[in-house]
Amino acid sequence: GRAAGASTGAWAAKAREQNLVALHAATFLRQTERFSAKGQLPELAARLRKVLAASPDHAEANRVLGDTLLLMGKVAEAQKFEQRAAEVRPDAPLAHRGLALALARQGAWQPAIAEFRRALGLGGNDPDLRLQLVAALAGARAWQEAATELAQVMRDRPGQAELGKKLAWLQAKAAVPPGK
Repeated sequence: GRAAGASTGAWAAKAREQNLVALHAATFLRQTERFSAKGQLPELAARLRKVLAASPDHAEANRVLGDTLLLMGKVAEAQKFEQRAAEVRPDAPLAHRGLALALARQGAWQPAIAEFRRALGLGGNDPDLRLQLVAALAGARAWQEAATELAQVMRDRPGQAELGKKLAWLQAKAAVPPGK
């Protein structure tokens, strides 16, 4: 009886600790915009690292730390956290978007394109995300695909003349045979 009570007590204490960690992480994550707005990205990164030390599989903390590190220019390090967020929450479009951005910033165009497409598939038709895909496709010199995706953005956002100019440029690039 006494051993069962001790293990139940230990289990309850562990459950309370995990609940507090999750609550702390959720509370902190709501404050991230404030840190970003004040230009306190290193402080934000330090706090997120503390959250992850207590709860390494916290998808949002991994994603926000990855995004923060991207903003700080620490792209390779950011990729690790964006990757973890995408592994923990494979159904979260923002996790795949973050990973795609980290990959694209390193010139890993094909994996970035795959992650952008995964994010679009999970999150519906987001024109901003599609524009990021267009940039990755252009980086990979996939001109025709980039033009097709940009045409979709223009259907979603009619009346943006600068997009029409970009589309014309992409279409001209697509018309030039490779190697020219």
